[in-house]
Amino acid sequence: TVKHTLYLRQLGKELEEIAEERDLNPATIYSHLSEAIAEGYIDLHDIVSLSDDEINEISHMIEYLDISKESKLKPLFEALDEQYDYSVLRCVMASV
Repeated sequence: TVKHTLYLRQLGKELEEIAEERDLNPATIYSHLSEAIAEGYIDLHDIVSLSDDEINEISHMIEYLDISKESKLKPLFEALDEQYDYSVLRCVMASV
């Protein structure tokens, strides 16, 4: 299903559109795309609309908290004052 989601995104479909078409929750679509980011199939910037400064802030906090890809996201979410959605954090984590 990750490949199908990636295919639809590469066709230019928006995340919400993919979720609706596939009858899935948008968080599931983000999860699929974070896997694709981790595998190098798609670039983080193609998925999230964050500035480089925001990506750097999140990346530095991941390193500071020593969070691995298997870790829970809640400590990261809280350390960043809850300003980023879990799905976005998952995608950034997949890129580091």
